[in-house]
Amino acid sequence: MTEPNEKRSSRIWLSVLIVLLCLGGGAWFIGWYVGTPIASGPVIVGDAQVDPAPNRNVNRGQNRPNRQPAGDVRELPATSAGKRWQVRSGVSIMQVVQAAGQAASFTYTYNNPRFLNDAQRDTWMMFYRLRFDRAMADHVKLTDEQKKKLADVSTTLDMRVSDADKAKLAEAWAAYHAAEVGGKEKAAETVTNVLREVSRTSLEPTRTDFDARIAVIRSILTDEQIQAYRKQ
Repeated sequence: MTEPNEKRSSRIWLSVLIVLLCLGGGAWFIGWYVGTPIASGPVIVGDAQVDPAPNRNVNRGQNRPNRQPAGDVRELPATSAGKRWQVRSGVSIMQVVQAAGQAASFTYTYNNPRFLNDAQRDTWMMFYRLRFDRAMADHVKLTDEQKKKLADVSTTLDMRVSDADKAKLAEAWAAYHAAEVGGKEKAAETVTNVLREVSRTSLEPTRTDFDARIAVIRSILTDEQIQAYRKQ
């Protein structure tokens, strides 16, 4: 009676050993795969092709993907208005539109409300939630008239840029646009650095502009609705 039990016990241990070997082999494979650099093709900076940095660090123990660059220039699909580009630097974005035979036009925005001060950001997030979250709008009992007034408030985070800074950006963009393929990467770095600096100098003027927009939002809502939103 003991022989079948011994055979059964041996089979159990053999099964456990096989499972452990599979797990160990799988762990080794994952470690090898994560630690192996992954090749990637060239990337486009504006309309120039440049060699990319490796996607993964070759050194063991540092196998996380490299972070995205702090800024870049990329060409967007053209529209009837002309060719379009986007310059991104940190939380700021410059859109460029250029029709054939015409000077380029520029718009400047922040891509999130982190640049606002705490009081402005609190009201802005409330406005955004009430405008796009129907359940929250119903919760605070927004009227149809209030909804219409909130819909008339722009959601674009426009940047207030001085004329002098606009001239700097236009000059940096013109240099980028005129650069040969070999110089595009350096010119792109220059224009993103200028945009980053302009976004800093534009902070206070933009916050001042937003005071008026924040005042409009608050004038639309009642104190009771604001409290209902904050208590949710």
